Amino acid sequence: MKNFFSVMIKCKDEIYERRDRNAADVFVKVRDFVESGRYSSCKRASDIAKLTLRGLKDSDIAIKFDRSVETVRSEKRKISVELWSIFPADFFDNLLDYRNKSSYVDSCIFALNYWGSASDVVLLSDVVKGVLLSGKIQGNDYTIEELKDEIGVLRLYTRDYLETNLSMSDIDKLRYIIAILDGVKGDLSIKSEIIKRLTA
Repeated sequence: MKNFFSVMIKCKDEIYERRDRNAADVFVKVRDFVESGRYSSCKRASDIAKLTLRGLKDSDIAIKFDRSVETVRSEKRKISVELWSIFPADFFDNLLDYRNKSSYVDSCIFALNYWGSASDVVLLSDVVKGVLLSGKIQGNDYTIEELKDEIGVLRLYTRDYLETNLSMSDIDKLRYIIAILDGVKGDLSIKSEIIKRLTA
């Protein structure tokens, strides 16, 4: 797997060379998210991200935080894996072609706004999560089209409807939707589509 920071820096350099203002605006949102560190369990994620994106070498970061170079490299690898679990693998390629891929890129950015938010932001946590999260997700990953009926059920938002109609839905798909909203499954593009449909 490619290093997330290397790909991101390369993308930034190409956007700068092309002088693509719209792609640059999106890149700033991505940079702010990455530098926030709120997606990571690593305590120094924010600091490591900021210093890496400013061009500091691992040895300089290690000195700054009084850590070994190998510890910094290990933390950067962990952060990179966490970021690739959030961003689709083709995100930066699409950002470089923002003029033609703006809809896709914008849907990923839309989902970033909800990244720290669990499913209870858009769902009735006491009813839906109580019923659905009592078991594991059994199936494979689903496409957004395969999830549309279950999103429709969740979107209705009323306690009575949910309590009487959950039995008519595919519980595994509903659990999968919850896992996507909670950041356990999927990536930004499918999370974005689900949130858009739930909040439409």
